[in-house]
Amino acid sequence: MTRPYVASRSGETLHRRSFDVLVLGGGIAGLTAAIGAARRWRVGLLTKSTFEETT
Repeated sequence: MTRPYVASRSGETLHRRSFDVLVLGGGIAGLTAAIGAARRWRVGLLTKSTFEETT
């Protein structure tokens, strides 16, 4: 059994964070949702690639 973990592609240390909303996906829909939610809540955005590679 493997342990769950969060890793950064760049190898940087990831610190524990707390969010009110977590958006999965950095495409146009995910970014729109994240921007809208950020007006009211603390938002985390998870993507599988860098922002330059999103659609």
